Amino acid sequence: MLTSDSSPRLDWLIGRTIATTFLVLLGVLTLSLVAFEFFGPTAAIPAYLVYSGSDVIQNPLLPRLSGIGYSTFVAGYLYGLAVVFGNGYRLLTNRRENGPVEDSTAKHTR
Repeated sequence: MLTSDSSPRLDWLIGRTIATTFLVLLGVLTLSLVAFEFFGPTAAIPAYLVYSGSDVIQNPLLPRLSGIGYSTFVAGYLYGLAVVFGNGYRLLTNRRENGPVEDSTAKHTR
């Protein structure tokens, strides 16, 4: 099981926060697409934004990607978003609990 107690070198890439963020993103996409059927096109905006973001990257790099390849690419894109948003969440919560992190390499002059 992936926990925050994993190797500190890999903590920014895997862990409970990243897995939770990935599942939240997946849930938002699923709910957005299901809500489209009941509430119309406005409910699908979050899913549209995520899929458009993946297409902006995928089309120039891998044109004509379809089927399982496209699904794998979108899953990788969602994981990348989960890493970015999960680490942003970690940074914000650490700053709120511990105060701002000072740069130890900065030279303090008076």
